Amino acid sequence: MASTARPTTRAPTFSPTALVPTSLPIPGQSRDLPTSGGQITLAASVNIGHITTLTKVIRRNVGEQVIVDDIIPLARTYDVNNEWSNAAGEAAAILIPNGWNCTKQTTTYCHADLPPLDDPEHEAYVLKTYEHSLSKRNEVSRFLEKVTFGVQTANLDHPR
Repeated sequence: MASTARPTTRAPTFSPTALVPTSLPIPGQSRDLPTSGGQITLAASVNIGHITTLTKVIRRNVGEQVIVDDIIPLARTYDVNNEWSNAAGEAAAILIPNGWNCTKQTTTYCHADLPPLDDPEHEAYVLKTYEHSLSKRNEVSRFLEKVTFGVQTANLDHPR
């Protein structure tokens, strides 16, 4: 192997982290993060009408069945290149007190520190993506609700 003529002596732009997924789960599916805490890096959403959530899930096994006891929302990213941000509420503020540090490259990547799980056998950090779309009728209804004094069924049945 050839040696490097001029080795780099500067610090890296960001440190390697526990997880850098190249893609988020497809809509309707979820994925456990392969970490029980520490710094993570997640890509921001790249699709209009998609939202991906990060939750802490507490589950238990009852025979062959897995029962979910609690789902704690921690963060979300949605639509195109919206950075990860903490979910509303006290739990996210306590578990991710420093929030997210995002860098825009070709894709937006965001870094956060997750606390260690209390019981990794029964707890997990989970990513789940949802897809949202509206029918033309619902789009018209929302538009009319915003720009008029209210929507009437006749306006939806026969839009002008």
